[in-house]
Amino acid sequence: MKKFIILAVVGILALAVGVGARYYFEQKSIVVSSPSVQTKAENVNPVLVNEEKIPEETTTVTQVPPTIVVVVVSGDSAFASARDNRRKANVSSLANAAFQFDLDYNGVWNCAGKPMPKIATSVKSSSGGFNAAPCLVPDYLFQMVIDPIAGHWTSATDYDSGYAIYQDAQGKFVVTAPSAEGGEISGRSY
Repeated sequence: MKKFIILAVVGILALAVGVGARYYFEQKSIVVSSPSVQTKAENVNPVLVNEEKIPEETTTVTQVPPTIVVVVVSGDSAFASARDNRRKANVSSLANAAFQFDLDYNGVWNCAGKPMPKIATSVKSSSGGFNAAPCLVPDYLFQMVIDPIAGHWTSATDYDSGYAIYQDAQGKFVVTAPSAEGGEISGRSY
């Protein structure tokens, strides 16, 4: 609901700016022209400069503000897409770090006294999760990867990555991003 109200306010402001700009520029007989923009001004009073009608393919200032609203509307999806791209990179990094640790230690996992889980388990330092930081940070990851929204990192003893990890029946490490905004994101080691 907040997004709708914000977009409505932005739309009304853009309309007000457009109407005010049109009135001002019609009074001053100023027109912004662009040969690359081909628009047809229908249902618009013609603007006269030196008693001549402006060609229909000319873009007036009043046709610009609605573009601002389109940018605002698509902003949320662009940020969600960027966060999902960060999640994909993090999932891959975590799965590959687990794989490399597994190779180096011949499959023996003992992170904070627990073996690698066989079902999806949150990667976090608190109880109920798999604390992978003692095994992976700083040798395989500079810092534990953190979901852009659902995760937090204070230290290797106080974090919640926002991701889940497990080792499947084929021995591959699978990492998932449960907070993904554009659909399921998961990654698997080699």
